[in-house]
Amino acid sequence: TAGVEVKGDGGSNDGYIQLNCSQNSHGVKIKSPPHSAGQSYTLTLPQSITNDYFLKTDGSGNLSFAEAGGGEWTKILHTTASGVANVVFNSTYLTSTYQDYKIVFSNVHAVDDNNYFMSYYSTDNGSNFKTLDQHVRGFKDDGAQVHSRYSTAHGHVQLHNNESIGNDAGLHISGHIEIFDPSATDNRKFISGRSGMNIGDSAFAFVHNTIGAMTQDTDAINYIKLQWNSGNIASGEFTLYGRKIT
Repeated sequence: TAGVEVKGDGGSNDGYIQLNCSQNSHGVKIKSPPHSAGQSYTLTLPQSITNDYFLKTDGSGNLSFAEAGGGEWTKILHTTASGVANVVFNSTYLTSTYQDYKIVFSNVHAVDDNNYFMSYYSTDNGSNFKTLDQHVRGFKDDGAQVHSRYSTAHGHVQLHNNESIGNDAGLHISGHIEIFDPSATDNRKFISGRSGMNIGDSAFAFVHNTIGAMTQDTDAINYIKLQWNSGNIASGEFTLYGRKIT
């Protein structure tokens, strides 16, 4: 026939299907709701599988794969940089699908000496870059605090006028940048982040940076570029995340 029915026992045991392991020593069950729930519905599986998504249902019991919502960060793209001038996230990845975006970078090394790390933001997919009003505060390992204000066409991911990063193997920068509601056109774009860098003046020399920046207009951002001020990125890991607000 068109279907198979698994009945309850007429007492307290609801109908179920059990799927056993190969040796029939363990099993998992798909079980009916209890009689008191008064439920009669059908769950229909989706036609294809989507990696890293979860199953959701509509009001008629049709299941589909969907992204996690509720303000959780979803990984969009990961890239390993090696001997490249920059890492770019363009309009293919920065869309109105997500409200907020975060870029996490780790163990980013420079080819040249005396470098500082920069981020660029564009509204025309990289043809021009936005001037940012920004403030960066650094906390050095010896307890000293340094800070600077900038108004430039690139974002300062570190305090470059006080400390820079060399090209020795152990010297690097790691951190994250968040940009809030970049696709909107009714507000200036706020960018924040943190980074830590091993500057190499001694075995324990480092600077912890706190970053805050804002665009000077309300244009939508659809392109972000990260690079050193001089030379290629020798190596590093970069991951783009998006967050939906539901």
